Amino acid sequence: FNIIYFVFLPSQIIKTKIDFDYFFLVFKFFLITTIIVGYVDYVLARLEIIDLVARHIRDGVGIAGRFHGLSGEPRQAAVNIVFNFSMYILYCKYFNTKPKIWILFLLILSMLLTTSASLFFGVIFFCILLIFFRIIKLSYIIILSLIIVLMSNTPYIQIYLSQIKGAWQILESGEDMFYYLRLIRGELFPLYDLIKKIQNYEFIPVIFGNGLGSASAINNQYIGEYIGIANPNSQLVRILFEAGVLGTAVFIVSMVHPIYYFTRNTDKKTINLYVITMLMVLGVTFAIRSSVIFIYLGIITSLLRYYK
Repeated sequence: FNIIYFVFLPSQIIKTKIDFDYFFLVFKFFLITTIIVGYVDYVLARLEIIDLVARHIRDGVGIAGRFHGLSGEPRQAAVNIVFNFSMYILYCKYFNTKPKIWILFLLILSMLLTTSASLFFGVIFFCILLIFFRIIKLSYIIILSLIIVLMSNTPYIQIYLSQIKGAWQILESGEDMFYYLRLIRGELFPLYDLIKKIQNYEFIPVIFGNGLGSASAINNQYIGEYIGIANPNSQLVRILFEAGVLGTAVFIVSMVHPIYYFTRNTDKKTINLYVITMLMVLGVTFAIRSSVIFIYLGIITSLLRYYK
């Protein structure tokens, strides 16, 4: 479904200059709208005037004090903000204009205001991916280090980090989990099981994976009762457990290789720019599963095919 509708279909719909002009203008309209609505909602909620935008339309649950805009939960907002950031870079590249500092600033600030632990780990994954693809610059190191330090000092993320430190002991002893560990038990159990397999020299499932649906199955097994589909929220944990190290590597390469293919006759600076935008989306998608990685792959490959 994701591959057909989000990767292949855009290349059949968005082909000409008129198509891309219209697409990017509509994108900018929605980008500005989401920024304005998001900040108005955040300010009004912080001032305790009104929680303008609920978490979901159907439940009316508010999220006062954390930026989320029109994206629902803050963790999903973080993914969508990074997606919008990468899309805005494509917009500027397409129209050959310099990115507006105020838009970049508001997007980066809104990321931080989500105080999302998923974004925190997504930034770490992004750093690892940059190293893996050997795209390292001093300016990147300074900016990303600053973001990680700022986020790690927020109370919400500090609570997560403090409880994660004792997660192994709790898993080994079978003690009841703290509240925040229960929220991420869907990630903890598959990782714990993989580590136990490594300790027992069971390398085949670690390298090649345990098969589709196995992450949900192992979560149900460790929880001790059937709770239905219990897939990890982290896409990286799910792929790593179900497809192994090899499958995870293939997935990463499959997201980036099309960019290298379509830009093989382009200068290195432009290639790196496109790859970085993809790695940003990939990093946050690893932290919290989302279809935006496939949407972005479809859009950027359609654009690069048009250039070709």
